[in-house]
Amino acid sequence: MPCAWFNPSRGAKKRFDKIMEILYLLIPLSVVLIFLIVGIFLWAVRSRQFDDMEGPAHRILMDDDRPQLPPDA
Repeated sequence: MPCAWFNPSRGAKKRFDKIMEILYLLIPLSVVLIFLIVGIFLWAVRSRQFDDMEGPAHRILMDDDRPQLPPDA
C-alpha cells in the first residue's frame, strides 16, 4: 500500500522536494529553540531560582500566633 504523500505516479519528485524544503526550515528552527530553552534554564539556575523550593511554603504554615506587643509597653 503506497503512502498518500508519496505516490510515484503523481509527481513524486515535487512532493519530495517540498518535504525537503520544509525540513530545511524546521531543523534550524528547532536548533534555535533548543538553544533558547537551554539559555533560559541556565539563567534560572544561575539566578538561584531553584535554591529553596519548600521554604516559602513552610513559612506560611509556621505562623507565630503570639500577640504582638507595642514597643513602648
